[in-house]
Amino acid sequence: MQSIDIDFKRYLLTQLPTQPFISIGLSFPWLWVSDGSNVLDNSNNLIGINDETISGMGYKLGVGMEIYLDDHFSLIGMAQERWTEFNQVNGAFKVAENSFTFNGNSANVGSFAGNGLNFFVGTSIGFQ
Repeated sequence: MQSIDIDFKRYLLTQLPTQPFISIGLSFPWLWVSDGSNVLDNSNNLIGINDETISGMGYKLGVGMEIYLDDHFSLIGMAQERWTEFNQVNGAFKVAENSFTFNGNSANVGSFAGNGLNFFVGTSIGFQ
């Protein structure tokens, strides 16, 4: 999965070496599946296989802590809740019996959720 994210952080207690923060963000994720789509004719006979792209939009809300060990190095920890909806499918596919079938180049065919609580631990290195 790939995503373009726009995140905003608001640091609190910025005069201290340990700084809590809140974070909000917007994401534009997409999945590319090689040979992920079955191309069907009107009688549901397989006539080929295509690549498939599934894309959507998401929102994030998180809280965290950044601990500055010196002026150029810090440790970061964060918990973040994501709400993501994949609602654009490009390709031709048949998901399963009793599900949906789409034959064409692009359509809005419902949604797939990608929600969840994520935890992040990392470091930051700065240069002057």
